[in-house]
Amino acid sequence: FNAVAYDAKSDRIMVSSREFSEIWMIDKSTSTAEAAGKAGGKQGKGGDLLWRYGNPQTWMAGDRTSQQFFFQHNVHWIDNGLPGAGNLLVFNNGYGRPDGSNWSSVMELVPDGYGKAKVVWSYGSPSTGFFSPIVSGAQRLPNGNTLIDEGTTGRFFEVNRTGRIVWQYVDPAGAGGPYLQGTK
Repeated sequence: FNAVAYDAKSDRIMVSSREFSEIWMIDKSTSTAEAAGKAGGKQGKGGDLLWRYGNPQTWMAGDRTSQQFFFQHNVHWIDNGLPGAGNLLVFNNGYGRPDGSNWSSVMELVPDGYGKAKVVWSYGSPSTGFFSPIVSGAQRLPNGNTLIDEGTTGRFFEVNRTGRIVWQYVDPAGAGGPYLQGTK
């Protein structure tokens, strides 16, 4: 796992399994004894996953073309009081997509049934030139913009809801540095 998040309101835990290219949600209220079976906890599901998303081929419900995540990181619930509160935000590293391309994205999701999610906002496409194969993260800001950490390049940038970059900083000691600001 490369991320764990807890939602006190629902008493659920979410984890990111990078190697499975999936995120999973479990019921924290489930006791150890209940977790050994399929009943118990507030959700009544025992140790079963409440929800999962990202790579249905890991549970025989799809193939490589139905995969949505590619070594994702930093899944978490958007904090109360912020635009999109309660939705999920995840950095999808995008390494090894089925078409052979590599590009990252940040996705805001709403679970929509077991193994399904509605993408309500995203940033990143093959044309943005935005890619970090490992690490990285994103955070929703009070103004509704999203702060993104492109981990392998040492670049931090803020995008608005339309996907326009409104601020950026490149760590001068980052990969390939040192850089003077404004030179990369």
